[in-house]
Amino acid sequence: MFPLLSLADAASRVFPARPLTAEEGAALSYGRPVPASGAEGTVAACSEEGRLIALVRDDGTLARPVWVASPAGGAS
Repeated sequence: MFPLLSLADAASRVFPARPLTAEEGAALSYGRPVPASGAEGTVAACSEEGRLIALVRDDGTLARPVWVASPAGGAS
């Protein structure tokens, strides 16, 4: 049997991980961009608690969500 992974653990095995501040996590949960990290390609953006918030991609000076895993007001 394979061990179960959290969504954050699974995403961090496929994409580089980026830690988020509480403010960045809140912004991404509403689909808003956050400051770019300088990473290339898609990045797993995780909360301070270790939850996957979104997959993001830098676009100039901003990182924009590609997919939001924990939308504001959604089920957690």
